Amino acid sequence: MNQTIFDFENIKHSIMKEKNTNIAEKAIQKMVVLDFGKNSATMYDGNVNKEVATLTHEQVLGLPFEVEPGTMIVAEDSHLGVPRTEKSLSQPYTKEELDKFYSDCKMNGVNIGLFPQKSTPRAAEYSKLEKSDQNDPISIYMLLQDFPEICLRNPENRNEETHEILKQEAYDRKNRMNRLLNFARRFDYMHEEDRVSQWIKDNLETIAKQLPLEAQSAFGLDDSCRYKSTAKAGQLNINNVRMPQIYSVLSCLMGDIVEKHDGYYISSELCVRPNTGELPGWKFVKNEVLNMKPFHFRGGVARSNLYYHGAKNWIISQAKQDEITLKKKTRGQFSKQEDDSFRAYRSSYTRSIKKLFMVFKNMLAAQM
Repeated sequence: MNQTIFDFENIKHSIMKEKNTNIAEKAIQKMVVLDFGKNSATMYDGNVNKEVATLTHEQVLGLPFEVEPGTMIVAEDSHLGVPRTEKSLSQPYTKEELDKFYSDCKMNGVNIGLFPQKSTPRAAEYSKLEKSDQNDPISIYMLLQDFPEICLRNPENRNEETHEILKQEAYDRKNRMNRLLNFARRFDYMHEEDRVSQWIKDNLETIAKQLPLEAQSAFGLDDSCRYKSTAKAGQLNINNVRMPQIYSVLSCLMGDIVEKHDGYYISSELCVRPNTGELPGWKFVKNEVLNMKPFHFRGGVARSNLYYHGAKNWIISQAKQDEITLKKKTRGQFSKQEDDSFRAYRSSYTRSIKKLFMVFKNMLAAQM
């Protein structure tokens, strides 16, 4: 068992204390799940019968007056959480219709749970039902019954103008980071004029000393990654350092591709926010740049480096030390024990990203 760095049971217990709204924290008398097609919707209520009902889009808007108080109405976020616009006509409802629906639900004591649509394939795989408008509400219902910790988003009132400004800033930042990270990766982070990778190498020991053991492990900065013999014994072995992941976190704060007469180089320019003139904070980076939330789209190269390549392999290795095999399995194939292990170590990895970001920010702020 992996007892050196992690207390698995405490990590698992801490997940239930996270601030994200999830279905387990609500007193739900019953749950109905909706899925939407082009001209109609399907609804599954496992508490009443095993048949899937077909509703018109207009009938769905009347559900707050038809279901019992305390009922949770669950639907994909893209269907009940996103209004139809001129640029996107695939959503069934306008902003005015959704606002009234939310108001009617609140007035009648009905809860709304917006399900991350990227998790629908997981639900279909878990239920072993073919993905379709008829089967999807059943699959989502089964997944939520067996995994009640899954986060469901509450509809939020937000200032659309402020939201659009924030979204554009995040979009611009991710585009810059994508170009930067693709350029750096092409040269295996060894380009002779890459100021970001050089800064990392110059400060490796300082970075490692400021991180807790779990973060050192996640980014290849712990004692197992040091030279064991030769003249470099005790020093960090750069070949073991998780450079793509470390570089991705630092790129939120530093670096840009600069053109010169004979090519390009990566500068060490700090990336301050245009509206504050200061380095970005963790909340902005977490939610808008790295998209570290269930309801994410277009996370970019940094998120891919951190989660698809970094977290995935690290979580598999940590779970293996607990004699839990996650390799070559998709999320929909996990047992309850395997999913608990996955979520526990994913939570550890997410904390490690935050710790590394704060170390970088503090070090760079001291240089400003």
